[in-house]
Amino acid sequence: MKKGFHHINATLIRLEKIQANHIESFNTEILPDLEHQMIERNEAFRILKKDVGKFLKDTGPGKEADTESMMYIFIERINTLITQNKALEKKVIAHRNGLRESMKRMSIGKKIIGSYGSPSSVSNRPRAINFTN
Repeated sequence: MKKGFHHINATLIRLEKIQANHIESFNTEILPDLEHQMIERNEAFRILKKDVGKFLKDTGPGKEADTESMMYIFIERINTLITQNKALEKKVIAHRNGLRESMKRMSIGKKIIGSYGSPSSVSNRPRAINFTN
């Protein structure tokens, strides 16, 4: 049972570090790899789910006192993960909105630059060179 506890605790600590790194990536990288981050978190959560399932199977009658104290530790760590997850969600939404604004500005700039060129009717007409003089 203690081995299972240590596995779960280590997985929770790993998840905290992963999410902290993902939150920090928004401050250090221009374009964080959200797909890779999601895959990394999903894998860690899959491992956590498997470890918790095994832990719950291993705990049984007569071990309630030990299990209860372990569960309090898990709950604290899970609350930390929930807080991190909310912060990460805010970062992702802000990043997405920033990208949308940048794309709008680039589109407007592209239209403005395009308006300085010659009309398409002039540039698409056939041209001939006169060699007779």
